[in-house]
Amino acid sequence: MWLLSAFILAAVFSCSSAQVLQQTPISITKPESKTVLINCHVSDTDFDNVFIHWYQQRPSAAPKRIAYMSSRVFLENKSDEGKFSIEKDAAKSVCTLTVSKVTLQDSATYYCARWDAQQEKEDGRAQVLLKQSPISITKGLNKTAWIKCKAEGISNFQSAYIHWYRHIPSKAPERILFIGGGQATYDDSSYRNKYSASKTRENICAFSVNDIDSNDEGLTCTGSMLLLPVLLATSFWSCGDGQAVPVQTPKLRRQVKGSSARMECVVSTNAIMHWYKHLSGEPPKRILYMLGQSPVFDDSGDRRRFQAWKHATEPRYVLTIDYLTSRDSGTYYCAYWVYQGTTALGGGIYHCVFEKVFGSGTKLIVSSKASSQPAHSEILQKKHENETTYVCLIEKFYPEVIRVTWTDEAHKEVTDNVVQGDLWKATEEGEYSISTWLTVSAANKDKNYHCKYEHESNEHSLQTQEFNKPPSQEEDCSTYPGNSTVFNRDHLMHRTAYLVYIVLLLKSFIYYLIVLFFIYRRWAPTKHEGKKA
Repeated sequence: MWLLSAFILAAVFSCSSAQVLQQTPISITKPESKTVLINCHVSDTDFDNVFIHWYQQRPSAAPKRIAYMSSRVFLENKSDEGKFSIEKDAAKSVCTLTVSKVTLQDSATYYCARWDAQQEKEDGRAQVLLKQSPISITKGLNKTAWIKCKAEGISNFQSAYIHWYRHIPSKAPERILFIGGGQATYDDSSYRNKYSASKTRENICAFSVNDIDSNDEGLTCTGSMLLLPVLLATSFWSCGDGQAVPVQTPKLRRQVKGSSARMECVVSTNAIMHWYKHLSGEPPKRILYMLGQSPVFDDSGDRRRFQAWKHATEPRYVLTIDYLTSRDSGTYYCAYWVYQGTTALGGGIYHCVFEKVFGSGTKLIVSSKASSQPAHSEILQKKHENETTYVCLIEKFYPEVIRVTWTDEAHKEVTDNVVQGDLWKATEEGEYSISTWLTVSAANKDKNYHCKYEHESNEHSLQTQEFNKPPSQEEDCSTYPGNSTVFNRDHLMHRTAYLVYIVLLLKSFIYYLIVLFFIYRRWAPTKHEGKKA
């Protein structure tokens, strides 16, 4: 059984909070191989053209977009075909995400999101579809050709910037002009008599090519020319290094109430950086974004406690939170927009693709309790047929944020045949424990593997190489530095026998109490009658 949670994400990635998204159900528990449906109710009069995005957030990971939809579905990974699908019900204004043949890997929190273009703000607007017509044009010399571009998914079309490009074979696309709310602006002043552009009230931008000659030939030998319109909704989009994930430090920040917390985010190039906070049981919510060197807040009330700035020469961004309270405990993410290019959908329709890439996250814990390193850590071994399973057990640490990984002899991380166990509260004092399993084949039984954990208090690595050595007769286990113990099979047997002995002792004691109780029941009436006589 696995639990899939679907919380409400209302205008989290939106310019405006006017649009409300409601998800149902709140949580879903299903056995493996079943199908799950998650509904997102959208309050929008132009529901057919609205882009709805679906994000997946696994435990201790940043949100990651899996798919989005307007009039058709776009998957982030082709390998997800058959796993995720999206449908719209225009009559009910509902967008449904379907997760087919669920597995344990699908256990996560799923969010629906949309970008709102209703507000005149500079922090990001909706994606749009551009429908260009006609698909091709054949014209004689000295004639005039007209091309139309219709934009869907944006209401403030007259103030939006439309860019027109010419793409000649074997050459890179070349921009000719762009037009916003006024007159067209040309990249080359010599283009003024050759090209022109204008807008209509039907969200159409018309482009003309005058006095056609052989230099205007484009994709075909008939003189057809491809002119690619691109909508620049805002100068806010970040173009650059693909899907480079921002690196956040530290992974964990523990602070006492009333103090301040500081976290950094580093990317490979300058970008418009957004900061989000994700509190327990709530959807991610943006705090601010950096426009140049100045932060722009979504809520003006946050100015007193949140500060953000960018390094003068490096793509390094810092967020500071002052006057911390327990309400600030949560995970904080930096994120930025990545331009992925323009996709031709056919029929003269072009789709501009952007994705918001989140950082690794910094978990902030506001508490008066001090951190404590793991009190005990060990590796247990179990051989079964042609496989060997190593269990790495780390016990009694606080806070609960910890990263446990397996590495091989070359110190490369091992991810195959690794099972990460869930955290559990080990003591009443709020200390936690965790375990993870690594299964290796008989061919790799002589290799040395390391179980490495990273915690706020310290870092340590446990080795498995001693398992392949025969245990000595004088001792049942070998102890290594760092308060870690590697147990052999005899020690496991002794520990098991000890636990069985304790259980049997408790069982005998309970039987003894039951026998005493019945003896007392029989003896008490006889004593009472003797006194009465």
